[in-house]
Amino acid sequence: MTTASRPAFLVTVLNKERGIYQSVMSALSQTYPCDIYISDAGSTDNTPAEIDRALQPPISFPHHTVTRLHPKVSEVRCGLKTLNEHLMWCFKEIPNEWIFQCSGDDWSLPDRVAACMKALETNAASAIATPQYHVPEGGRLEGQLPCTAAEHLNGYLSAQDG
Repeated sequence: MTTASRPAFLVTVLNKERGIYQSVMSALSQTYPCDIYISDAGSTDNTPAEIDRALQPPISFPHHTVTRLHPKVSEVRCGLKTLNEHLMWCFKEIPNEWIFQCSGDDWSLPDRVAACMKALETNAASAIATPQYHVPEGGRLEGQLPCTAAEHLNGYLSAQDG
């Protein structure tokens, strides 16, 4: 499978030292092979060290490749001030056709990418949404939140539809 045809899993972060470790681990735990990208938009807290900790051996995920994206300091200072600007910068850097994104304080269930790719095999879609779950500070899953994706978009598909 070429890079363009493998899905990408993008973790974007800015100053989320309390959640980034689990976010990276949830990316690495995906059951579907994917290229994982981690992009820190210039964190000034302990976020980079927590990313390093998540990527430390002996942890091995042989069906994934991991790339750390590094926006240039000038880009961070001149424009990457919002999540949307950071995402747009990342999307230009990532060659993969499908990109699954989570922020540095989000977790993804291990079958997130697999469920979406299965749905895409049988449905034509230009965008896909997955369920969200509320996990408060204690780390206990409290239930599914309603999908908030724009269902009016042409080609929209919920992973639950597949």
